[in-house]
Amino acid sequence: MDKAADRNRLSGRCRGKFAYETGSAMNNLRWEGHLVDVSVVCGPRTLPAHRLVLASSSPFFENLLIEDSKKGPNTTLDLEDVDADTMETLLDYMYKGQARPANVDTDHMINLMTTGHLLQIYVAGRYFCESLLHMRPCRNLALLWDWAEEFDSLEVEQTLIDYMVKNIHMVWKYRDFGSLSLDRLTTVLSQPALASAENQDDLLNAVLAWIKHDLSERKTKINVLTPFISLQRLSMDFVQQLMTEEPLVQSCLQLIKRFASGQCQIEKPKKPIALPSTGSESVLVFKQKSLERTPKPCASACGPSSNWSVSGSRLVHSEPVKSTSFLAGSTIQSAGKRPSSRTPSHKVSSKEREATSSGSFIVAAPQRSHQLLVAGRDDANRFVLQVYSFKKCGWSERDEISVPSSSQEALTYRTGNVFIIGGEDERGAKLRDVVIYNLSMREVLDAAPMRVARSSAGIALHRHLIYIVGGFSRFGKPMTHVECYNTERNTWQILPAIKEKRTDPGLAILNERVYLIGGDTRRCEYYDPLTEVWHTSAPLPEQLRQLSVFVAVDDNRLFAFRCYRPNNMYCYEPGSNHWQMHKTFGPPPEVIRALASTAGEIWALDKSNRVIMLNTKTSCWELSVPIPSGFSKPFHLAIIEDALKLKFKK
Repeated sequence: MDKAADRNRLSGRCRGKFAYETGSAMNNLRWEGHLVDVSVVCGPRTLPAHRLVLASSSPFFENLLIEDSKKGPNTTLDLEDVDADTMETLLDYMYKGQARPANVDTDHMINLMTTGHLLQIYVAGRYFCESLLHMRPCRNLALLWDWAEEFDSLEVEQTLIDYMVKNIHMVWKYRDFGSLSLDRLTTVLSQPALASAENQDDLLNAVLAWIKHDLSERKTKINVLTPFISLQRLSMDFVQQLMTEEPLVQSCLQLIKRFASGQCQIEKPKKPIALPSTGSESVLVFKQKSLERTPKPCASACGPSSNWSVSGSRLVHSEPVKSTSFLAGSTIQSAGKRPSSRTPSHKVSSKEREATSSGSFIVAAPQRSHQLLVAGRDDANRFVLQVYSFKKCGWSERDEISVPSSSQEALTYRTGNVFIIGGEDERGAKLRDVVIYNLSMREVLDAAPMRVARSSAGIALHRHLIYIVGGFSRFGKPMTHVECYNTERNTWQILPAIKEKRTDPGLAILNERVYLIGGDTRRCEYYDPLTEVWHTSAPLPEQLRQLSVFVAVDDNRLFAFRCYRPNNMYCYEPGSNHWQMHKTFGPPPEVIRALASTAGEIWALDKSNRVIMLNTKTSCWELSVPIPSGFSKPFHLAIIEDALKLKFKK
């Protein structure tokens, strides 16, 4: 493995050296006036160049030169508004990928970035931004970020973010650091590399330094910024020093409580805590996203049912209390059992098996107590949802929800509320928005946005926590970023990044762990909340290579299906860490769009606008529920097991 990595690094260096030497040779030809076919006029000076280099470096030059090449072999470009020295530096960069400006003061470097951006040499902005940060970082952070915002340069903004993440240990000491806006600071703090850093002392130092830059106006922001910090990874000496010497910390009771709850988790149990059986909870799967019914939360050091306080230098634990969710209509108790709404899975008679094998479906019998929630887009691309009741044998009235996304959002359901997270708008811009829709009240509730905008992410619900994993970033690239939303506190937390970039991964909760399946790769991972570490598990079978995979959980097992006509299912048991293939019977769905599971049943939302049930006991696709007309693109599916008062069509 090391030899292969060394070969790749050597190959990369060779390619880089070849590109530089080739560009330098072409630049020498330019200086000598050989083979040039375009003249760039900047005021009194004329600079020779080659069409191919200019056109390949800038869409602006490409459009001009392609049009002008039809008129003759030689071209003259008149750029009278561009300074000749600035254009000479940009030409050096276009040829060699680097440049050495004669004047390196800040104003001249900013002028180089601006001219390059206007001439659509976009990568030049990133190069000169890196140069400025290397020369005078303490004076240029705020200035460069203002420039990136003014010219809407994502490349320069990402360069600034990467620099601050890499140098967070000294960036907070810079004079310009306190001038950053709250949005810019939260963008930096939300980066996965900072969330997974072993020592979080520098992050807290950065937050305190930013607040003290304008203490009177920013003191209230401390509770907004500290959730970005993993308090469990603060050093004990640093915490004790802050609590005894830092007035800002001493005056913030909420932060002291968070210190207490964070410190009590440092010594974590090496083995999973045995949890009592406490019933079941509704789950939802969107695309490759599937959830396991999970028990109610028990009293733990990090749960909402534990109260910690500071008495002198000791942490004091008090009795657990009931916690009421901020969401309307949902109250969560920290202990005690809830009556289970599970119903025995439907037993297939010989007649039903004959009907299934012959290609026909049986409409689901009305004895089931759970309900099906289907959401998606109607003919006008409005976001709509409806609920099917087995008892009433019918669909509820259609609800239309105003959401900022037009596609690729993640969706889950919990205790009467539908959570619609992220996605992208009509222009393809990725979103941070979170929309919570209460089914009973039929109204939208307020929710805190995600830390990082994304689309096509994996989603899973575990008790009162919603995990969001991977997806496409605002640059349209796959991510390793992971966030967790606390539905009771309406807060987001950054978690350690996954090992491999993924889009549309399957996400499922099994044995208190978050399993990550597929997402343009066979490799699988799982997250252990006790150790806060991602581990590698058995990869998907070879038959599922480069296929879209959907996952669901039932009977302490993971079930994986390919999206197209899944006539086989693949079962994963954590104990053996092994996938096993099983054949399914009956006509499978044509193309799966979403999965949802309940006791003994896995329901698949089919492209043919049907919801089809797989009996996990018999491995048969048995029952079918047609989706009402008006759904042009149904993408989301949920199992609702709690009682809801909804209006159903007669």
